[in-house]
Amino acid sequence: RSFVDIQTLLGDLDKSHITAEQLETTDLVKVLYGILKTCSDTNVRKGVKSLLSRWRKQYSCERTGGTHSDERKDPAGSSAQEDGDGGVRAPEQQADRP
Repeated sequence: RSFVDIQTLLGDLDKSHITAEQLETTDLVKVLYGILKTCSDTNVRKGVKSLLSRWRKQYSCERTGGTHSDERKDPAGSSAQEDGDGGVRAPEQQADRP
């Protein structure tokens, strides 16, 4: 993998309007969580965290009428929690961590 190519794609995603329906019907969020979990490049991880965070805020406000809680739904509809470093844990990662 080329980290530059991944960063370019993340930039394109950041500029694009991605609907909640697109996030729910594609594997985009799952792929981004996979990159977040396995990528060694700090800049790529920051870009992924930024995208996921922005989408979560944008679509959780729409779905919940503006209410927030410690456990939030990500745009794909699965439960996600922030971990200690400000990142996001996918549901399968939540069982692994206290």
